[in-house]
Amino acid sequence: MEVSNITWAGKFAEKLLEVTSEWIWAVYNDIQEPKRLEQQWEIMAENEKKMIIARAEWMAEAMKIWAKAELEIRAMQRLSFEEVKKQENIESIIEWASQMSDWEVSDEKLDEDWITRFFNIAGEISSEQMQVIWSKILAWEIKQPWSYNLRTLQVLRNINQSEANIFSKILPLINSSWHIIKIWFNNHTNNKIFDYVGVTFSDFLKLQEADLMNTREDLITNYSKNTPYYIKITNKIIQFTSPVDFNLNIYSLTWEGIELFNLLNNDIKKMKIILKN
Repeated sequence: MEVSNITWAGKFAEKLLEVTSEWIWAVYNDIQEPKRLEQQWEIMAENEKKMIIARAEWMAEAMKIWAKAELEIRAMQRLSFEEVKKQENIESIIEWASQMSDWEVSDEKLDEDWITRFFNIAGEISSEQMQVIWSKILAWEIKQPWSYNLRTLQVLRNINQSEANIFSKILPLINSSWHIIKIWFNNHTNNKIFDYVGVTFSDFLKLQEADLMNTREDLITNYSKNTPYYIKITNKIIQFTSPVDFNLNIYSLTWEGIELFNLLNNDIKKMKIILKN
């Protein structure tokens, strides 16, 4: 009987083969070879699987990196566009301000914080009308530093062109005390003076929301008897003297409104018609 004819099945046979393998090595190898091949194929399959997974993970990570790179490119393009636009706005304001080059200027240096704040805001101003306003702020600051404080810059930064237009319309109504006399008829529904300059009660509320005006109902100005006064109404200045003390309701400008008024009022040609009572 030859060992090659033995059926190596069962625990006993396996152990017998293990004990006698040194003596019948060739037979042992013949029997174990299929198992080794199977194990090798399993190992190769497992390695291939790991390689496929690793390759997929690498591709996914590469796609993330590429997507991030594309995002960064778009961000840089946007930032570049924004900075170019800001630079255009700043240079436009400087160009407008240069038209006041014949002004006398103070020897006092401008505050560095003020300059930084101004140009950070100036870069955001794109409408021509608002650029003109900001160019005047710059010109006045060059003429006399701290003509406009930082809080005023912040308030003016937030007003839009519509609010600026409304404020320009009410300039003829503002008197030397920086307030507007309210002469209402029919509970805020009719005011010939306001109609004259093209504004409504809601326009004053918009200016209040913009921190340029105070429209509280309890604001009044006092007039003493036998004292001459001048009241500005549109392009007229009315002089009067009252035999009794009396009050008039008013709208008052905020400090920022006063500074904007002073800025814009320098360009207005006033007609002064004195009507004496």
